[in-house]
Amino acid sequence: MSLQLFCNRTDGSKFFSRTTLFVIIYGPMEIFDDVGEYCRQHDAYLQDPIGCDRDVPYRNPHRLDGLDENASTTYQLIAQKGVKEEVVREQVDILAGLEFDEDLPEAEAPAALWTQLYPHQKQALAFMQKRERSWDFKSLRRDLWGIDQDRLGAITFVNNITLDTQYEQPPDFRGGILADQMGLGKSLTIISLIASDFDVEDVGPGSPFPKRVSESDAEDQNSVRATLLVVPPSLLQSWETQLRTHVRRKTLRWFRHHETSKIQNASELRRYEIVMTTFPTISSEFRKRNFADSILFKTRWHRIVLDEAHCIRNFKTTMAKAVCELSARARWALTGTPLQNRLADFASLLRFLRVYPYDDPKMFQIDIINVLKSQGEDIAVGRVKKLIKFIMIRRTQSAIKLPKKTDQVVKLHFTPSELSRYKQAESPIAAMIDDALNSTAQQSGIFIHALARINALRKFCNIGSTASLKEVTSPMFQQPQNLQADISTAQERYDNLVSLGQSSCVVCSSNLEASNVEGLCVGTQSGQAYLTSCMVLLCEACYTEGKESVCSCESPTTCVPEAVITNRALSVPASPASEIFFQDGFPTKIKALGEDLKSSLDEKSVVFSSWTTTLDFVRKMLDKERIPYVQVDGRVPPRKRIAAFDEFRNRQNIKVVLLTIACGAEGLDLTAASRVYLLEPQWNPSVEEQALARIHRLGQKRTVTTIRFAMKDSIEDHVLGIQDRKKHLADLLLSQSQNSTSQQEIAREKLQRLRSLLD
Repeated sequence: MSLQLFCNRTDGSKFFSRTTLFVIIYGPMEIFDDVGEYCRQHDAYLQDPIGCDRDVPYRNPHRLDGLDENASTTYQLIAQKGVKEEVVREQVDILAGLEFDEDLPEAEAPAALWTQLYPHQKQALAFMQKRERSWDFKSLRRDLWGIDQDRLGAITFVNNITLDTQYEQPPDFRGGILADQMGLGKSLTIISLIASDFDVEDVGPGSPFPKRVSESDAEDQNSVRATLLVVPPSLLQSWETQLRTHVRRKTLRWFRHHETSKIQNASELRRYEIVMTTFPTISSEFRKRNFADSILFKTRWHRIVLDEAHCIRNFKTTMAKAVCELSARARWALTGTPLQNRLADFASLLRFLRVYPYDDPKMFQIDIINVLKSQGEDIAVGRVKKLIKFIMIRRTQSAIKLPKKTDQVVKLHFTPSELSRYKQAESPIAAMIDDALNSTAQQSGIFIHALARINALRKFCNIGSTASLKEVTSPMFQQPQNLQADISTAQERYDNLVSLGQSSCVVCSSNLEASNVEGLCVGTQSGQAYLTSCMVLLCEACYTEGKESVCSCESPTTCVPEAVITNRALSVPASPASEIFFQDGFPTKIKALGEDLKSSLDEKSVVFSSWTTTLDFVRKMLDKERIPYVQVDGRVPPRKRIAAFDEFRNRQNIKVVLLTIACGAEGLDLTAASRVYLLEPQWNPSVEEQALARIHRLGQKRTVTTIRFAMKDSIEDHVLGIQDRKKHLADLLLSQSQNSTSQQEIAREKLQRLRSLLD
């Protein structure tokens, strides 16, 4: 055995410098295992060599391919390694320019909190306390309504959006929208608002009401001091964890009104300051004939808070109607996306908040929507911006100082075998789409088939030559022979929607995949939804309410929604990972991930993928390398998810958590990790940003590194290019074009976009 040693010196300051010693070991294969085990026992892991002075076969006992017969030489190694690029990624923010720029005072942190508030949270608390005092009539044009006088000296009330006047005082409005960007601690801000209610003396001896409750409310027997917190089911445990973390013991008491554990009467309700429930629970009770007798609906709450409030953006759904029916003194909506695709979505939030006069959809239509059509975009958008700034507070991550985040893209090369198979799979898809584009005949279903095959190529990029090629090479136009085949085809279409990040109900915007165990914002727990042949997806609640008429395609036959299962795990139809490993070894991307993880075991890491099969390969690799981990995907029940996340946070030896994007993109705090891997680029870059915000957020103490893997000369290269041009490919592929006049033209346009990914 012989050693090659050299040093690399890095200047620090005038008092010290840092010197790194590099050791390259040369020796016979007989000592291969002994060297590897010796280094492992001393917590040292051999890395790829840099600066070898001889060209010899490269064998590393700590690499997954260390015993491959076709080993690279040390000189070839440099050419084969993936190219790592540090990139600057700009988030696409449709609310850019609507940040709250008023210089707000900082409210005092409530005594009930353990946690120290950041300045931006204290400012938000001041804003929310001010908003809960109703209209600020005295400040000139600082609120939606102001006071003026007519020519005779009579008091009039001025709508500062339209400048219309009226003599009748507008109804009270207390509340608004908290729309801070992800990672800024909106939950703690709301908890501080609730806690601040109890920093003041009660109205009178023995009174259960905070000082800010009006006398009329205190006289109402149905009024309580409690805040009703309405959340998606998947975030219920997260909120309880937040309360335990931030609130001093024996100050605020809370109760989970959910499933079989429910408050039955007012006397029981008065024991608590916070009642937590879910959107499905409220919808379920609202559907009952005697819903007014429900404790949720007959109580006048001190405050109602909706988390992920964009769930109610369609006010025609039962869920939106239900929350609007609740009674409260003050109302708040928490959402990072109050405006999404349509202005009408925003109107639903105004209806819940009771922002007079725009809680009436007709007035919103007259003053905003009709102005957009008749007077142009500038005037309409100007009105919307005014309205938003009156009732909403929003800050970006620039409001706080987070640790540095370094974004990297690692572009990997297929092995010759993988590249050959990839090209073999890609070629017929391109030819099929070309034939369809050159044909004058309309071929029903071709877009759906092509989309499925393109997604199969994306999966191939993850699991390489081990992937089954049946998805890619099967006949493109095989028609189902029976009902069971129809259901299977619908299920495949649904799985493709999920991989596009488009698994939301078109009516109520419920994210079906993110809640495939509990049902996020869906009034059902059956795990079933409905999908039409033209890709219109409905949750079970909206389908039951008769919303299937949303389909507007021009198919000569009736477009009947078909049942699909939302709580099954997405996976590639390949052999089990345990069997495949012994046949072909690990795919290129899994190997690269393993090497990077082994070099970063002083940090905790999160690994994201769209597909559970990919995570199963990673799991097998981690088992081989003896790296402890936990895995959370759609197959893991909610209670076990909670235990897995607790284990990841609290056990020092657990270095990795494996997550599907659907399970980890919303509502989680993963600041225990400082390293993030995205195993494939997402069609919609905002899905990636949501996932990354689970790690780079308030509470993060370390520098964060994000690593996106992509295979060169593949479809992933094109997806990255589209992201860089700030286009949301999922929207492009699934939206109805405004310029097309027929379904056939729309289909052709979508096919052209798919074809561009294969150039």
